[in-house]
Amino acid sequence: HPAVSNSLRDQLLKVGLVDEDKVKAVEQQSRQEKRAKSKKSKRRPKAERRAEAQQAPASRRDAEQKLRERSERDRDRSKDAARAQRLREEKRARKLQIAEIINRRRHLRKDGEIAYNFVDGKTVKHIYVTAKLRDGLSAGKMDLVRSGNSYEVVDAEIAEKLRLLDAKIVVPRRDRSIEEEEAAYADHPIPDDLDW
Repeated sequence: HPAVSNSLRDQLLKVGLVDEDKVKAVEQQSRQEKRAKSKKSKRRPKAERRAEAQQAPASRRDAEQKLRERSERDRDRSKDAARAQRLREEKRARKLQIAEIINRRRHLRKDGEIAYNFVDGKTVKHIYVTAKLRDGLSAGKMDLVRSGNSYEVVDAEIAEKLRLLDAKIVVPRRDRSIEEEEAAYADHPIPDDLDW
């Protein structure tokens, strides 16, 4: 590199951008700074240099330990994030599966003229069904399931499969004691012409 710097120095001198005195002053100052640095490192006591040498591995070990701990935390976070993402994907897939089952296996209610009342949570609701669907719901052969903001009627076996996928989808049936009481009076049907 000295040949390159000398040729650059020579070129600058020829052009007249610098003069010989300035070049020598800069070179001398550069040499003095290098000497001062080397003397400074030699002037330090051996004990200080030894202590620094011993501290370096300790601080290196600390830094490596912190790096390992940080990488473990990052790995744990990425595992947690991956686990959460997997759970979200499973939940989304389960919802799609439930919607598909309901859509394929529901009983159509388009001609329903009979209001079927039921309790969902603490609210009494009703849907319009056909006589066949009402009888199936009353007999426990069919169940109501939530489908978005509406309700659909499916067979009891399908409702059980849906309950395994998500128990909140199936609207709970009426209390067993009421069903047993109604079964006791099954031999005594209510006349059609009776007004309440």
